[in-house]
Amino acid sequence: MGLLAFARTSSIVCASLALLSGMAWSQPLALSLDEAIDRALGSHREGERVHLGLRENKLDRSDLHLRLLPRIRVQGVLPGITDSRAELWNSSLQVYEETRIKTERRSGTLSLSTELPFGTTVDASSYLGWRDSDTDSYLTRWSTNYSLSVSQQIFGARWLWDDLRQESRSLRLSQLQVSEQEAAFRYRVVQAYYALLQARLGLDLGRTGLRESEGSLELARRKYGAGIIGESDFLKSELENLERRSSFASDSLALQLQEEDFRKLVGLPTEQAFILNATVPDPSPSLDVDAQLELARQQSLSLLESRDALSAATRSRREAWRSLLPAVDLALSWDQSIQDST
Repeated sequence: MGLLAFARTSSIVCASLALLSGMAWSQPLALSLDEAIDRALGSHREGERVHLGLRENKLDRSDLHLRLLPRIRVQGVLPGITDSRAELWNSSLQVYEETRIKTERRSGTLSLSTELPFGTTVDASSYLGWRDSDTDSYLTRWSTNYSLSVSQQIFGARWLWDDLRQESRSLRLSQLQVSEQEAAFRYRVVQAYYALLQARLGLDLGRTGLRESEGSLELARRKYGAGIIGESDFLKSELENLERRSSFASDSLALQLQEEDFRKLVGLPTEQAFILNATVPDPSPSLDVDAQLELARQQSLSLLESRDALSAATRSRREAWRSLLPAVDLALSWDQSIQDST
């Protein structure tokens, strides 16, 4: 009995879930134009690819900006201690004896290397070492050393600015490409939205005309049966009704295909019913042709691409000339060493 009750409960739960899911899909989605554009931009893979390309260009530019920051390397060495043995002359016995000598060797090294932009390098290091022994030969020896060197690359210091300008132009071009493609995609969604809206309104008008044609055909059939009209008039009404039916079926099929394309464009599931929450817009007002042409000339992608290609060719030629120049560095160094022993 328990198993039967559990099976019945599970069946009821599954049936309820299926009914709720069916009711959820049966609820039509009121879709405005802005919502359709947002859905299309969020689900379109081409838009994601364009935005990823723009993000890569921004990362490349960030890498170039990091080259303007100094790169600092710090290295240090901890002290060390060692013990050793040696043969020392025993004056009382007049022989050499192997004696354990406690020897401490300690050294500390600290080096700092800084690479500045435009080929400038600064190196600084400091060394301090000492050695203690418990023998009579010596007690303590210590030494210190300081060094500082500065080098400047003569050729190639200005190429970083050229790289930054080139990446800025590439980034600007990518941003304009994204804006242009997004605007074109928005326009495509707007066209599909209002085309589907007009098709639905046209189908509603066709359905109304079909009902009127059905009524006219029924009236003609009664008149023909009563002998009021002849057979030719009745056949004419029947032919008009047949043409209306054929046109309505063709429009219905075209609307279904158009709705499927619109679903794919905005990323709607096949089971989701939707209504278009908008009205057919009025004809657009006249535009300022001169202003639009000037804006198109300023933001012409073909012109920007040509300029970008020219800049890239100039940069490649400059790099080729740079490869022929010798690599010459100017270096300034200072070194000081102090040693003392007791």
